[in-house]
Amino acid sequence: LSLSQTQLTSTTQGNDDQELTEMGIHCAWGLDKRGTTFYVWGSVAGLPPPLNDCFGFFKEALKHKVMTVPGTFFDVNPGRTRSKSSLTHWLRFSFGPPEQNVLMGLDRLEKMIESFKPKSSV
Repeated sequence: LSLSQTQLTSTTQGNDDQELTEMGIHCAWGLDKRGTTFYVWGSVAGLPPPLNDCFGFFKEALKHKVMTVPGTFFDVNPGRTRSKSSLTHWLRFSFGPPEQNVLMGLDRLEKMIESFKPKSSV
């Protein structure tokens, strides 16, 4: 079962990126959001440690049964000329699975992020 073209457009260009943004994940769309696919690049630099690093976020998300892809996996560095990747705070999120799965994943990510935020004293 896969999303229809209408559902896919709704999911990738609708509110899911807004939900990520509300969680503190900055979404990058490039120059034209209308031309995107079902992948979204998100920066986790503004999240609390260890979620502010692509591998820290990746490992914690796996514990919550959510798959993300660390940005450094996409960093082409022939000859290892750079000592540090420019994508250490970026992850790729996929909105390709069935919408029910995407929404479940977003809910799990939101709970995960909330669990790392400092508790305010009353």
